[in-house]
Amino acid sequence: AFLVLVTSVALAVFSLACGGGESPSAETPEPVQTAPAGTPVKIGPALGFARYESADHPFSFDYPAQLEAIPGYPQGGFAAAYENEGVGLLIREWRFSDLPKFGGTIAEYASIITQGMVELGIEVTSLEEITTDTGEPAILMFFDAQEVDQTGIRIFYGNRDGVAIDIGYSAPSDIFQQLRLPAMHSAATFSDTSTAVTESGRP
Repeated sequence: AFLVLVTSVALAVFSLACGGGESPSAETPEPVQTAPAGTPVKIGPALGFARYESADHPFSFDYPAQLEAIPGYPQGGFAAAYENEGVGLLIREWRFSDLPKFGGTIAEYASIITQGMVELGIEVTSLEEITTDTGEPAILMFFDAQEVDQTGIRIFYGNRDGVAIDIGYSAPSDIFQQLRLPAMHSAATFSDTSTAVTESGRP
């Protein structure tokens, strides 16, 4: 049966963060083979969430509990990967000092990634600054890769210590609406425990 490589587009886009494969972990991750296109999937808030806790950085967020961890990660610069019947989640974490081309801010990173996605033929339908429930500023992106029938959300965040995270969800376009609210929940519940908030409300 024809298999949808859910993460193929995401892997190509995420590779931009490595400066064309020049990251400290430059090995190429294995693509994720998932269920045939059109396979029914149920992903939603009512079905519960699990908590992602970074092994190397003070980052955590909720993600749909139905997504299962893919063995073999970390690899290729990716901290973790999850999937379930056509829905994929990829997580990249890095230090800006390892990726000097991005200038050291998450806004510059998002701008360059956006440009790279457009060059790959992926339409960025929305890009906006948000604030998580715990007060962290982040950037939220919606994208549409029509050629491979994939729609997705990416969440970009970088802290004052120069550590950043890129959270990417992808799903076949016909089931993306099931993923939208859970992905937004991930953005809202993102937390950076290293960030101390001052009396002014800013780190």
